[in-house]
Amino acid sequence: MKNPESVKHGLLSSRRSMPSIPAPIHRAAAYHFEYGELYLFHRHSACCPACGSLWGIFDKRVNGRIYLETSSPNLRDFRKWHLLPQGYRYCRRASRRELRDYIASLVYSECRTAEKTPH
Repeated sequence: MKNPESVKHGLLSSRRSMPSIPAPIHRAAAYHFEYGELYLFHRHSACCPACGSLWGIFDKRVNGRIYLETSSPNLRDFRKWHLLPQGYRYCRRASRRELRDYIASLVYSECRTAEKTPH
């Protein structure tokens, strides 16, 4: 049976820093992303804490690169349709509570942007 932590967390680069970290994503589908799901990405911490992680909705993987529909480092500033920036080594799927917070913040951000845009 797989260790629950190895299923929950993923490693994004080929460099290993801790023996308990699962195999890199780019090796033979070691980590399967679900289209439209929210993931937290982190540069240094395998547990990908909510504070300090990049929150992003997975779009696709092309030539080993991860594309995100939207992302935010702080649930205030959002970026759309882009590659995952270099340097993020770890990831995990967001909890339902984190997903709720992300979507609520994204909607609020869209409303703020719409108010600022002249019609």
